[in-house]
Amino acid sequence: MAGTRITLDSIVQCFDEGLSPEAILGEFETLTHTQVFGAITFYLKTNPQSILIACAKSSASKLREDLRSPCRRTCASASLTRANSSIPDARNR
Repeated sequence: MAGTRITLDSIVQCFDEGLSPEAILGEFETLTHTQVFGAITFYLKTNPQSILIACAKSSASKLREDLRSPCRRTCASASLTRANSSIPDARNR
């Protein structure tokens, strides 16, 4: 980045690791919002496949988060219990 010793690659690496622009600003305190957003914009414009990769990572992360949620586990467990209770027990025949 102009006027700093921070490279575009450093910002892109942080972005690819899932850091938000605000988190990247926290990593590199000498950068401005304009520099960080400009670097990310340039990267996405010159590497359109990176948008798909970022979306896939975000979707996978969201799915993992949903699966770890206690509410989701409880709901899934309750659904499984209801589904199993509707299956006749072979011993009662």
